Amino acid sequence: MKHSLLMLLTFWGCTTLSAWAEKQIFVSPKGNDRAAGTFTHPLKSIQAALEKAGTLENEDVQIILRKGIYEQSQTLEIGSSGKYASLTICPYQNEKVSISGGKEIPLSAMKKVSDKKIIARLPESARKQIREIDFNRLNIPMTDLRPSGFGRPSSPAWSELFANDAPLSLSRWPNDSTVLIGKVLEAGTGEKVKEAKLPVFQYNEDRPSAWTQAGSFWIGGYFAHGYASDMIRVDHLDPETKTIHTAQQTVYGFMTGADWRRWYALNLLEELDLPGEYVIDKENGKMYVYLPENTRTLNVSVMNDPLVAIENCRNITLSKLTFEYGRSIGIYLENTQHVRITGCTVRNVGGVGISIGKGTETPDKKTLKPEERLNHVSWAILWEDYIRISFSTATAEPITESPTATSTTQEAEVSVWVEVTVPHLLRPETLWKTAASMILTA
Repeated sequence: MKHSLLMLLTFWGCTTLSAWAEKQIFVSPKGNDRAAGTFTHPLKSIQAALEKAGTLENEDVQIILRKGIYEQSQTLEIGSSGKYASLTICPYQNEKVSISGGKEIPLSAMKKVSDKKIIARLPESARKQIREIDFNRLNIPMTDLRPSGFGRPSSPAWSELFANDAPLSLSRWPNDSTVLIGKVLEAGTGEKVKEAKLPVFQYNEDRPSAWTQAGSFWIGGYFAHGYASDMIRVDHLDPETKTIHTAQQTVYGFMTGADWRRWYALNLLEELDLPGEYVIDKENGKMYVYLPENTRTLNVSVMNDPLVAIENCRNITLSKLTFEYGRSIGIYLENTQHVRITGCTVRNVGGVGISIGKGTETPDKKTLKPEERLNHVSWAILWEDYIRISFSTATAEPITESPTATSTTQEAEVSVWVEVTVPHLLRPETLWKTAASMILTA
């Protein structure tokens, strides 16, 4: 009963100027970190507010955020060092608040392509629509593509673009399908896969022969088994022999002779032919993008650590906030009690949306010992490119706001809705919605 009353007062305190003003810390993008943190003199950063909150011993503290975007360069750490009795982070009234791990790219920074060599590689039908983003000039770091697929360890995604809060996709051929793998000349398998020759296979279509100026590019698909998708870099293409020479190994190598053994190419300037596609040119620090119509905002993911980490503490509430544009985890929890994440949106992140714990066991029963907060997952949901979420032990109070939640013990049964996408291997509009119901116990 005491806890329920506290939560009611907390919610009320986020929407009004209560009499407990001394326990409220206000933050605004227009504020100043040297200010008092009051409604009229707010702080500027959430980190400064967390530091101030940590000094309030045995208090029920609310960090109240005014509307706007709070770009983070490092993880917001909520841990055992705080002396408060409870901590709530929420917007003022119903103002829209975004905690972002990315950077907004001004539309004025979009330039027409002037490099004649680049123009020559672009599809003639799309050349006038393609725009160039110089990340070096904008002083925004860029991260290149990485292998992504079955059996590969989780790691932060590459730099991804988002227009009007929706993800764009790497240029691709074929645009909406795959093609069969031709004759396999080197399978890339053996007793020790890492020591085997790199895979080489033939393509059957004529189109890849137009990529002679591309040099290295990437391919994805199901190279051997229908459950083992992968994405790897290509070293080069030989149009005379119609062969693709890969630069990396896969778990099962390459096979042919079955309908599911298919591939597609991506991140090619030659295939930048649809609105909503882009190409990463890490070598020159640029991206080339075919913007969708009516683009109002353009963002790129930057941060490679969790946006928020809640560890070794209790009585924490995150309410009605949006977490977005990180290349890794949205919200990370470890060894926590009575943590509530209510009414929040986690979107457009490159890894797990909400990760509770470091995972459990790998298929060979070896316990994971991550040195960092990586989105390792348990065996039941190991394949992170399919369902990117992980859970481990925690405690919680009943969440009665959810129409599907029911309290069966003194702990809580929580129903979690997860929106899952596979941005690296399928089209971005391919979405699944899955429900996971679990008992969170000590």
